[in-house]
Amino acid sequence: MSQSNVTKIGAATQISAASNQYVYATNGTYTGATITSTPSGTIELQGEGADIRINGVSLTGVLKNIEERLNILRPDRELEAEWDQLRKLGEQYRTLEAELKEKSKMWSKLKATTSVIE
Repeated sequence: MSQSNVTKIGAATQISAASNQYVYATNGTYTGATITSTPSGTIELQGEGADIRINGVSLTGVLKNIEERLNILRPDRELEAEWDQLRKLGEQYRTLEAELKEKSKMWSKLKATTSVIE
């Protein structure tokens, strides 16, 4: 970090640098997570175990559970590049998804025109 400032805030320490990067530690220990704040209002947490807890509930855990319940898939592009079978299945899935979205739009338009006719 270039030209950093250290500020004591109660039991916590705030270390800031010209790059707008902040590291918070308690009791003089550093946990390894870095908090980056940008002028656009974006907050980024990086590091092993980086998380936000609200009343003891992990935001990372909640998001993971939502993804699992909604069956949200996250393609692994590196793995797809390595395994042709996985890449082909991914392409088939994305193609079918696009077709079904288009059919859904068409069905919605047909429903709208049917109700206008009645």
